[in-house]
Amino acid sequence: WSPDGSQIAFASNREHEGDAEEGNFEIYLKEPNLVSSAKLLVDMTADGFFPSWSPDGTQLIFFLVNDIHRIDADGSLGSVVKLTDSRGRNTDPHWSPVE
Repeated sequence: WSPDGSQIAFASNREHEGDAEEGNFEIYLKEPNLVSSAKLLVDMTADGFFPSWSPDGTQLIFFLVNDIHRIDADGSLGSVVKLTDSRGRNTDPHWSPVE
């Protein structure tokens, strides 16, 4: 859930028109109280998992190909930033709370 409770970020391998790679897990946003479909946030050529909201709700971090990436929650084009460069697996990322 977003910090204000208005949206859910999740990973799904649902098919959508223009899919970069069929069957990949991609990051979506959904307003739970609306009937509208989920918004594709990141169309990926590899599986993305474990989206986690920033404390202020403006960004998400997620796991993609062994590393952690960040994206603006509004889905701005070009806003995906790779944060780690690891030979290991950096999975299930979380933000530290703001104090």
